[in-house]
Amino acid sequence: MDGTLLNERQEISKENLKAVKKAIKKGIKVVLATGRSFEGILPYLSELDLIKEKNYSIACSGALALDNLTRQVLHGIRIKHEDLIKIHTMCEDFNLDMSAYTKESILIHRDNLFSRYDAVANFVPLEKVDFHQLNPDREVYKVNLINESVEIMDQMREYFPTIHLEEMHIRSKDNFNKDLLGELWRFPEEIMNNHTVVRPLSFCLEILNKKCNKAVGVKEVAKLYNIPREEIICIGDSGNDLHMIEYAGLGIAMGNAYEKVKEIADDITLSNLEDGVAYAINKYL
Repeated sequence: MDGTLLNERQEISKENLKAVKKAIKKGIKVVLATGRSFEGILPYLSELDLIKEKNYSIACSGALALDNLTRQVLHGIRIKHEDLIKIHTMCEDFNLDMSAYTKESILIHRDNLFSRYDAVANFVPLEKVDFHQLNPDREVYKVNLINESVEIMDQMREYFPTIHLEEMHIRSKDNFNKDLLGELWRFPEEIMNNHTVVRPLSFCLEILNKKCNKAVGVKEVAKLYNIPREEIICIGDSGNDLHMIEYAGLGIAMGNAYEKVKEIADDITLSNLEDGVAYAINKYL
């Protein structure tokens, strides 16, 4: 959604809205697949008139698939509690911030700017916790590792221009390495090899259960609709879209997509600032 269906103001443009509704009217099944929580896409589902029977969404980068009307979880793969603790310990070792996504909140161990923005964008509260004391029954579906620096303030303002937060001090870090999240070899193999790890933003890594990604969510929803793989179109821009774009019968990268996404895509549409979703829909439908 972000960087794909939504423009720079986190809005669905008139052209995108018109094209998506045209597709729905033609009988095309439209499913939002996002790294956001389900709560974070509800206003957009309402705008698209998708909160009705037999309509579904994919949230937390494929860890959750839900019924838009009943909010029933149709597919959910959580991160194991013991793995969550290992990931948190790694964050402490590397002085990274961490946010963990449940269905109803975002858990953090210390305040950080990105999680503040993300909580507002997802319409869920931030909950400060001691992960080492966290109830093992808490269901966490996605973890973000955040490499926060003084540069992140401007990036966040650019990414979320409609969200205005109070200024906050960004912690200084000894020997700060802004490229740390691109150097996965630095992190424990036990964590990197046993989870799905994607990079949706330059300063952020997403960690999911090894069994899930957006392609897994797409497969689960396609089963409900009895739609074969070759009839699926996926459009995306970010690192967490790679799996589903590669899986789809037709994978389309946004004009503003990461180069890796463009490399594996079957086609490239216009950017999210140029109504790229509408352009793709009108081209293929």
